Amino acid sequence: MCRFPFLDGHGIWISQLVVHSAHRRKGVASTLCAMCWQHDATAWGLVTSHPFAIKAMETASKRQCDPTLIAAHATSLVKTARVPYASASSIRCTSTQSLIDTRFYVDHSEVNAIVAELPNWRLGNLGEGDEFFAFTFPTCQ
Repeated sequence: MCRFPFLDGHGIWISQLVVHSAHRRKGVASTLCAMCWQHDATAWGLVTSHPFAIKAMETASKRQCDPTLIAAHATSLVKTARVPYASASSIRCTSTQSLIDTRFYVDHSEVNAIVAELPNWRLGNLGEGDEFFAFTFPTCQ
């Protein structure tokens, strides 16, 4: 994870969240996210191709990703976090999607099938080269 100045405080960017397939669905990802969680963070998130990583982050932070808020802060998040691959990537955030083209070219059919089954999923579907750009903010943002 990296910590960076953001708004009147700091942001947290989880740079990599991976759980071995033998240990998935046991709360490991939520526990790892909780270990990075800082309650005073003004933004907290990750870039991932898997919706369960986002759900783990939301569980740990007790906050939900809001694509409208993400869109309002996306440029600033990328600029201040200084995560190299994100700086060179195109971000598409609207009220119905929050995606970043990281040129991560893998088959997203399984992930998009999972997304279709998730209630209240608000970050869109992955296209070629996309990952989800997922951040949460305190309710006062």
